[in-house]
Amino acid sequence: MMRLLKQSSIAIVCSICWCIGVAQTPTYQANIPLVDATGYYQVQLSPELLGTVARNCNDLRIKDEKGEEQSYFISQESENSVNQVFIAYPIVRQVIRPGGLSELVFKNNNNEVINRISLLVNSADVVKELSLSGSDNLQHWFVVKDKDWLHGLGGSNRTTVLKMLRFPKSSYTYFKLTFNDSTSLPLQIKSVGNYNTTSKLTGTTSYQFKETTQVDSAGKTYVQLNAKTNTYLEKLNINASGTSYFDRNAKVIIKRKELNKKKQPYIVTDVLGSFRLKSDDVNEIKLGRQQRQSYTVVIDNLDDKPLVIDSVVASFKNKYAVVKLTAGEQYTMTWGDENTRKAKYDITKFTDKIRPIATIQHQKVNRINTASTATINQKQWWQTSTIIWVIIVIVGSLLAFVAFKMVKEIG
Repeated sequence: MMRLLKQSSIAIVCSICWCIGVAQTPTYQANIPLVDATGYYQVQLSPELLGTVARNCNDLRIKDEKGEEQSYFISQESENSVNQVFIAYPIVRQVIRPGGLSELVFKNNNNEVINRISLLVNSADVVKELSLSGSDNLQHWFVVKDKDWLHGLGGSNRTTVLKMLRFPKSSYTYFKLTFNDSTSLPLQIKSVGNYNTTSKLTGTTSYQFKETTQVDSAGKTYVQLNAKTNTYLEKLNINASGTSYFDRNAKVIIKRKELNKKKQPYIVTDVLGSFRLKSDDVNEIKLGRQQRQSYTVVIDNLDDKPLVIDSVVASFKNKYAVVKLTAGEQYTMTWGDENTRKAKYDITKFTDKIRPIATIQHQKVNRINTASTATINQKQWWQTSTIIWVIIVIVGSLLAFVAFKMVKEIG
């Protein structure tokens, strides 16, 4: 009896392990190119990989030549980055008159249109009255701002304070600041300038839908977008022509299959987003994170002639897998099972301390093999969840029966 109990226990353990093994079989793989230096790299993820990987890359694994799993974390580009640089204007003349009116004249290079300046001033517990005028020849001066006040110049931990002065838009070649020093000693102005703010677009991946079909029917245009496999996107950019001016309602839809209560299939149409297709706009629509193979753009033409859709471009902010690679070793990424739990690595707690030395592209995405693909995409009857649970229940019942018999024999 003990021998039977032992065999039954082994049987149920093997059954559970077999079920887990079936569920965690990866479908896709892509090799990471060999690197010349050991260190952390960010591997840029392609639209094909992101289109077939589980949500948040939960099933993505990176292994070395020995099959050992490597820790990694996912990073992506931010929405945008802003860079500010202080540009000092050349000071043409500075006259200090204690007890009177002090002057500071600076030159506006290239006659730029400006509406504010920043003054770098030594800290002081004082309130100063000032005015601003402009000139193109240093002889004839015209008012820009008649009266303003500089305050809040003290109380900082630093010895200098940066104060901003706003005024109406002007493009004079020269500007003159006049300070009223009749009630206090003059301020020490270190420099006058402006902040040059530049906005840098984030790194993005773009690709064009090559397989498009346009059908015009009943005052509407249907543009079918197809890819060879599931791909990832966040935005669509639509380029249209056919007339000089147009402004039309449009939307992006998808169609999917659902089952009713009688287990009969039917088609459901979902609207991912609506927008206006204009002749004077970039015609970009944000769709969020999408992992699909096909989309349909529907354009409402009303009584106008149909437009010609020249191209449809998909894009998304770059995403990376940051991992430590050893020089000369081959690493492989595998994925393809949404049931695989998300890996928990210590490295995810130190993402702000890791600076990748380079960005590399992974190689072509491939299915692991035909047999495993067929097994996962079209499960056999003995791999369904119902059969698996039936096997577990049967083996469990057998264990319960054996245990009951043993208790009865013992007495």
